[in-house]
Amino acid sequence: MKKMSLAPLLTLVFSLVPCIPAAGQQAKAEFMPLDAAQPILKDFAGNLPEDLRKAPDPAAWLAWVQGQDTSIRKRLEIGEEDTLTNLLRFGVTYTREYQIDREYLASYGKSTLVNAFAENRANDLVRALASPTANEGMQEMRAFLTHRGYSFKTAQDRARVKQHLLDNLGRMRDEFAQYREELKTADPAQQGQLYAQRGISLDSNLWPDYALDRSLGEP
Repeated sequence: MKKMSLAPLLTLVFSLVPCIPAAGQQAKAEFMPLDAAQPILKDFAGNLPEDLRKAPDPAAWLAWVQGQDTSIRKRLEIGEEDTLTNLLRFGVTYTREYQIDREYLASYGKSTLVNAFAENRANDLVRALASPTANEGMQEMRAFLTHRGYSFKTAQDRARVKQHLLDNLGRMRDEFAQYREELKTADPAQQGQLYAQRGISLDSNLWPDYALDRSLGEP
């Protein structure tokens, strides 16, 4: 079996990461210029995305990098929404309701029983998110929602957050149903590509993947 390496992917991903500003400074993305990227493009010529297989000019390179930056940021945002939805499905510290496993998830919107405890879990989660004594994880999720324009100040605000939670639960149900259907006809060698646009959770850790890659590379 041919061993796959994460090195080309890691190199290209890190080339897109903007500089981190000092405290108090406004963040400003600075993308790697084509001249600096040329050694990377040369070393991984056989593993480049299709858009880069033909030598790009500076304008084409900048357009590609900016496009990747937008795509990655969108996937990170969806990943954070998925983290919040999984908190709604599986959280145990803020509710005593049944967890929403895959079977229940598939029935959401069709079963009055599942709808009822999904509603109850959403109510309990909103209360936990709004609590002034919320734990660190809840505070992070609250900050994420606040950054997205949501608020917990009034009953109407909290009802809007609840609806957002339930809408995302429905989105996850539909995505899982779509993946199951696509897996039935997908080429086994290409099944991993079905998740190419799925969200990337911000609470994921890169280092276990890197350690696994290094282990697989050893004789």
